[in-house]
Amino acid sequence: MRRNNTTKKVISIALTIALAFSNVSITYTKADDTSNVIEISDATQWAKIGKDAEYPLDGNYILTSDIENVTETIGQGDNTLPDAFTGTIDGDGHSVTLDINAQKTYQGLIGQTNGATIKNLVVKGNVTSTLGFDAGIVAKAVNTTITNCGNEATINVTNKKAKNIAGITGYSENTTITNSYNAGDITGGARVSGITGEIKTYTSIDNCYNTGSVTTTATKTIYSGGLVGYGYGTTNNVSTVKNSYTTGVVTEKTQNGAVIGYINAYVSFEKCYYLEGINSNVYGFKISDADEPDVTKLSSDELKGIASDLGEAFVTDSSINNGYPVLKWQIKAANTDVEDKATLDALVNELPSGVISPKFNTDKNINTYLSNLIESKEAYANKGIKVSIKNVENRFSDGATYIDEDGTIRYFYINLFDAGYAYRYMGQADVTFNLTLNNVTVEYAPRCVNFYWDLDKVKKDLEAVRDEYIDNQILDKNEDLQSVTENLMLPANPNVSHNGSDKNVKWVKVKYTSSDSSVISISNSAEWDSDFTNMYYTAKVNRKSEDQNVVITAEFTFGRYNSGEDQVTETIKREIPVKVLAYNEVLEQTKALQEKVDTYKDNLSNFTTGGDIDLSNVKDDIQLVIPKKLGLDGKYYDFKVESSDTSVMEIYGYRTYTYRPLPGEDKKTITLTVTITNKENTDISASTKFDVTVIPLTEEEITNAVNFMNSAKENFFEFIKNENSDANNITGDLKVFYGIYQDENGNVYSSNYVSKPDNNGIIARIVNPEEEIPDHQRYWISSNKNIINDETLRVTIPVYNTKVTVGAVISHEIYENYAKRYADDPVYGKIFAQLANQKVLVELNVIGEKGEEPTTAEPTTEKPSETTTTSKVTPTSKAIDGKYKKLVVKKFKAKKAKKSIKLSWQKNKKATGYQIKYWTSKNSKHAKVKLLKKNTIVKSTIKGVKKGKKYIIIIRTYNVVNGKKIYGKWSKRIVKIK
Repeated sequence: MRRNNTTKKVISIALTIALAFSNVSITYTKADDTSNVIEISDATQWAKIGKDAEYPLDGNYILTSDIENVTETIGQGDNTLPDAFTGTIDGDGHSVTLDINAQKTYQGLIGQTNGATIKNLVVKGNVTSTLGFDAGIVAKAVNTTITNCGNEATINVTNKKAKNIAGITGYSENTTITNSYNAGDITGGARVSGITGEIKTYTSIDNCYNTGSVTTTATKTIYSGGLVGYGYGTTNNVSTVKNSYTTGVVTEKTQNGAVIGYINAYVSFEKCYYLEGINSNVYGFKISDADEPDVTKLSSDELKGIASDLGEAFVTDSSINNGYPVLKWQIKAANTDVEDKATLDALVNELPSGVISPKFNTDKNINTYLSNLIESKEAYANKGIKVSIKNVENRFSDGATYIDEDGTIRYFYINLFDAGYAYRYMGQADVTFNLTLNNVTVEYAPRCVNFYWDLDKVKKDLEAVRDEYIDNQILDKNEDLQSVTENLMLPANPNVSHNGSDKNVKWVKVKYTSSDSSVISISNSAEWDSDFTNMYYTAKVNRKSEDQNVVITAEFTFGRYNSGEDQVTETIKREIPVKVLAYNEVLEQTKALQEKVDTYKDNLSNFTTGGDIDLSNVKDDIQLVIPKKLGLDGKYYDFKVESSDTSVMEIYGYRTYTYRPLPGEDKKTITLTVTITNKENTDISASTKFDVTVIPLTEEEITNAVNFMNSAKENFFEFIKNENSDANNITGDLKVFYGIYQDENGNVYSSNYVSKPDNNGIIARIVNPEEEIPDHQRYWISSNKNIINDETLRVTIPVYNTKVTVGAVISHEIYENYAKRYADDPVYGKIFAQLANQKVLVELNVIGEKGEEPTTAEPTTEKPSETTTTSKVTPTSKAIDGKYKKLVVKKFKAKKAKKSIKLSWQKNKKATGYQIKYWTSKNSKHAKVKLLKKNTIVKSTIKGVKKGKKYIIIIRTYNVVNGKKIYGKWSKRIVKIK
């Protein structure tokens, strides 16, 4: 876009930067001509210069941002300069990144200039060509001013005959280059240099430096140097180079020099310096009448201290340019560099400090792997952080190369057939990465990088195992796979015939499946042979009345993985045809089994009493026949019983649930079908059927059951009182019971499980309605668990007399099922409901050590007993509740461990204990709960976690105050198990 002079005038501004180390300030100015300034913000706009009427070659341009991916040079004219750039480009402190690969002359940011001004910008990236006249800033500069510019781009011209190649200008005529530098490596044929490839007529180079290497490929008339390649002037057109230095290595050839390649009498040097060791010559060739240039060779330490000798344009800053002098205008960039370095340092601290492990089937390049890891971190994404390799060292002595120079990963592999078991399963390398952000590079070195198996090569080895597998190794006592009569033995580590010899490949695991498990059934686990040389699966052979063809499929798995993600995804299988010869005794075994099944009905009994049962007059549940009663081993036989009407009789394991018709209804007859099958050979099977008649309930039975329940509820205290005589005078432990029963005389009593009678009773069910999830499967209800325990009903004497409500949920052992079955019946639904899940409560007065609690609000001076929760005179108030509700579990951590999650937190001295919930589904109703009863417990473990699951874990405090639980705030953690 253009800046109109009448509406938005750009003035020349001074940017002053305070330098903490030298107390000096610098300024640089933007475009002098502020009328019709054209703003450039991206590569698309840049490419329009000289090709679009809105972007003329004589325009006045300013960059408003860094520009990436410039792929074409502007101002590419021929020798008559019809397309030369003649305007002004002000980089305004921004950079342009080149990616140019063109097989023609005049390549770089700008091809040719004539009367142009280029300032305040840095060029990055690379320029590649096969022809000469190439540079980072201007390929051919005529009547041009270049100031406050830097080239960091790599220039590479492959033709040995190409010439005039440099960092700033390839060719300079009547041109001024000031306050500029080159840091890019320059490669070409001849007249190659850091600053300018060739000087012709009057050209001035002032306050410049070069740190890039200068590499020449020409074999004659090379004339290359660190600052100037070919220096040529004429009378009255003297070119000068002053206040400049170079540290870049120059190819050691006879016509090359550390500073200049060719120099005649009209090119002069003043106060110029070079680093010792970059070339053995100051210049490559000097005309005889030319004066010796004013050039000084310095050591590294000496060169780092010459900023003041070079003049006001330079400063010393050890954080930039390896400590060598830099130009003052670079300090602005340096300030940015400080921020970039802080960003990179923080990133290094966040990257893995230990082992990193790229995945074969995901990661092909280690630089890309690390870049993706960086981009996944929100704080560093889209910042343009670049990754490259500084150094790689193999930790083993096998000479393998795991990473190429460009970051390509070469995964670990050894010849598995020759390596035996292959105890090594990975390669390791120490890798140092360079992380670069803009102009700043820092090193990042994890402890090491693991490179696991090259799965493509492993797959080929598995395919070889499949193809070379020896089928006859499974024969065991059989002579031939086409005449099998005995069990087969299937090796877990297969034998193969490889390259002319038999080998046992322990690095491969084999699992086997049978196409017909009724003929050949394969064990789930392998067992060692007697010599402990291999493990074998047993394939049990069940011969039928006819020959059977079966296919055993061997599936091969590579057994040296470290990670479930690194594995051969294709299934490698081999099919082994087997013929099992006929077995004529199957019919006889079937006949023998049928004889046993025919006695099944005679072995039934009453489930409740254990006595005989009349199948024509059934009232109770039936005890079905267990295998032992028929002389069979349940390990080898499958018992299956089916009911023709499950509304009357349901099958549950080795018992029935019998549902009698309601009073007034007819009796019901159903059929039970029994089938017993040999698990090893399902052809051996027998069955029988018989009828069972269930008689209806009577009104008297139901009424007696309701009266029984009411009696149990009314006398509940009698069943639990133990040695206590009165509910208002509890001084000792109470008694728990399994059930309440009624004897022949109608007397109601309680009993534990061991001494319970055969007749049906009323059972205390395993439930505690006060808990969201039953805590330790308690039977009992207690309003104050610290005084009367809700597991054992043991009593802890309080300080003062305390009311405690105790109870249970009880159900009639038979009729609770009828309550479910007939819940919607208009007559009996409500009656049966009285026999299921009845909560019975009794209020007890537990006698305290000090008797009745004082009525005064004055606090007691005596310390309460540790076993009481009534340590305050006044009851819990909303304020106290609120205090406990605000308690938080601090420093809550959840860490993955082997098949578990380790939890830890800070002790909360104000809490009684902690409650933990965790779940894997989105619905927290499926949560599991742990209750930790001491505030000193600050660790817990969640066991049995599963891969691929995300666990949501929450924890909070709880306090028991006057028998009431008060919960604090939840703290939450989420752990994903990979």
